[in-house]
Amino acid sequence: MGMRTFMVATLVLVAACGCATGGVAGEGRPTVVADNDVVPPTAVTVYVVDEFENRQLLGDVSPLDQRAFTVRPNSTGQYQLMARTTAGSELVSPRFTLLAGETVEWRLSTNLVDR
Repeated sequence: MGMRTFMVATLVLVAACGCATGGVAGEGRPTVVADNDVVPPTAVTVYVVDEFENRQLLGDVSPLDQRAFTVRPNSTGQYQLMARTTAGSELVSPRFTLLAGETVEWRLSTNLVDR
C-alpha cells in the first residue's frame, strides 16, 4: 500500500469514527435527568420551558424514580423545568443555562438544578 493510499484510508477512518460517536464534544442534544424524590411520593409530568415561555413535554416520572430526557432542539439558552403532579400542583425550577450536549440533574425535593 502506498503512502498516499494509507493517508486517504486513515482520513476516511477518522471521519467515520467522528460521525459514529456524534462528532465534536459539546455537540448533540442536552439531557435532563429528573429525580422525583418529592414527599409524599407522587408521579409527575416534566416539561422544559424556554426563555420565551414555550413549553416542551419531556415525559412522566414515577414516584421515587429518576428518568433521563433528551431535550430538543439542541439550542443553547435559558430554561426552567416544570413538574406537574397528578393533583395539578406545579413546581418550577430556577432559570438555568442549558448547553448543547450537556446533562443537568433536577432534584425535585430541593428544586436544585446541578451539572
